[in-house]
Amino acid sequence: MGEAANRVPREVQAQHPEIAWPAIIGLRNLLAHGYETIEPQKLWLTATISVPELLHHRDGVIARQPPFEA
Repeated sequence: MGEAANRVPREVQAQHPEIAWPAIIGLRNLLAHGYETIEPQKLWLTATISVPELLHHRDGVIARQPPFEA
């Protein structure tokens, strides 16, 4: 998700401040490069609480935007 979020244009991110773009991108970077410092409990809370909340916003973002270029 972090890699995909990083590819969303900044102007689109600005239109959706309800989504924690920097946190999503930062988590990706932590998982890829700083995995030895990950706290399993925080990762579990992210997966079980934050991801479902994010998915709730997904359809609204997609419906209001033209396709993104990769």
